[in-house]
Amino acid sequence: MKQILLVGFGRMGKMHYERLNALPDIAVTYVVDHQAGDQVYPVSDLESLLQNESLDGVVIATSSDAHVEMIELCSRYHKKIFCEKPISYHVDTLRELQQNLSARDADVQVGLNRRFDPHFSELQKRLQAGEIGRPQIIKITNRDPKRPDLAFAKRSGGLIYDFVIHDLDMVHFLTNAAVEEIAIFSDALIDPRLKEFQDVDTALISLKLDSGALVAIDVSRESGIGYDQRIEVLGEKGMLKVDNQVPTTLSQLRSQGRSSDLPYYSFVERYQEAYQSQFQAYASWLDGALDNPVVGLKQMMAAVELADRISSVKG
Repeated sequence: MKQILLVGFGRMGKMHYERLNALPDIAVTYVVDHQAGDQVYPVSDLESLLQNESLDGVVIATSSDAHVEMIELCSRYHKKIFCEKPISYHVDTLRELQQNLSARDADVQVGLNRRFDPHFSELQKRLQAGEIGRPQIIKITNRDPKRPDLAFAKRSGGLIYDFVIHDLDMVHFLTNAAVEEIAIFSDALIDPRLKEFQDVDTALISLKLDSGALVAIDVSRESGIGYDQRIEVLGEKGMLKVDNQVPTTLSQLRSQGRSSDLPYYSFVERYQEAYQSQFQAYASWLDGALDNPVVGLKQMMAAVELADRISSVKG
């Protein structure tokens, strides 16, 4: 039984606590949070807990601004680390962190969970197998059901780094191609107050890859219909498409028209399988079945580098 220390017990931390304990050979032995309580240790106890040699891994689900500090600390105690995204929005910080981890012979799995979604991962496998030949057009739709509050938006890193970062990672995951050209149109169409701190809530991003494929990314902070998550790839031999996931595929037909379920409302429901699969991969790394994390700082850095390029084009 592998013993895990969970750092952070907010919304994501509680989700991860349930998923980790659902795995057959994993037990969350300690929980640390700023708000200590019943069976939750204060942050001041973290270093003493890390000294426990029976502890196998650490899962970090703190606020984003503490991720680098937490990874640095845990890596000094030679624990296998899982950390939610983002790690940092600064490439130089990520490079320095990677160098420090390498010097300690340490590593970290990063929570870019969409790579583990069974629908997107199957799409990737079929693309790599050449089922539709060379990809020509890739369309990615990513729309939240409802905008976050303004306080979150101010500290989130902005639409590109907080939200679109998943789509940029998905481009790399699906294609293994480099981006040659970038164009973007964006605005604060849902909440104009975002302009006060140079943020937006709606964007159309176009990329041209060195493979020749063209990518269109359509993002919005508020769809009004649920968590709108779709990918379509047109290739020289056909098309692959992942539609929205819905609670049921039941349709009702009446004289007034046809009705069916809307997409899952939030990322919690839509990506529940992806969250579970990423921890199964983490468990395999803990067990030694994998030599390295499936997704780590290298992939996070590539997404941030592309986000930097897009932000510079946006001006």
